[in-house]
Amino acid sequence: MTQVNIKILKSVAIAAGKEITRYYLNGVQIEIGSAGIVLVATDGHRLIAAHCDAEVTQPPCTGIVPLDFINKIKIDKSTDFGAISINGDDVRIEYANSVYMTKTIDGTYPDWRRIVPREASNEPAQFNPAYLADFAKAMKQADTTGRSLPVINYNGENPALVDLGDIGAGNKWLGVIVPMREKMHRGLPDTAWVA
Repeated sequence: MTQVNIKILKSVAIAAGKEITRYYLNGVQIEIGSAGIVLVATDGHRLIAAHCDAEVTQPPCTGIVPLDFINKIKIDKSTDFGAISINGDDVRIEYANSVYMTKTIDGTYPDWRRIVPREASNEPAQFNPAYLADFAKAMKQADTTGRSLPVINYNGENPALVDLGDIGAGNKWLGVIVPMREKMHRGLPDTAWVA
């Protein structure tokens, strides 16, 4: 079994999908490899991905862990870490004297690394404010240090990279948000009545 930070797992899960048609997005993809654990969730409009340093004690594996399963895990203030194993389609998490078991979602997760921007144009764009609030919620839940609000690296009509702050101890994470495509700028609102 491999140690995983449950707060980070639950924070990443905030970006998971809830649509029936794209059921394979309704969870967190967990990649366990020699360099640690990668957790990623997206609903197609926003994405949160984290890399957690961990001593891996099992062969490399990948599985999509259902969101409803992750939501059942209750945060325990005495510890942030649980042990996870993925064996075929079986998932087991031991955390705070409890054992949680489920099956992975049978589906193919999209190639999320392909959409992560590597640069920013600084061209402004409009974003769904609910998604920005979810990034802030994820940061609070993961106990980021130094900042409580996400910082968007504007990229025009292309996906924008979101700085989610520091989660420390060799852990790294980021967000990606897709701008609203509809024409948002309609000119200045009528201010004649303010006088």
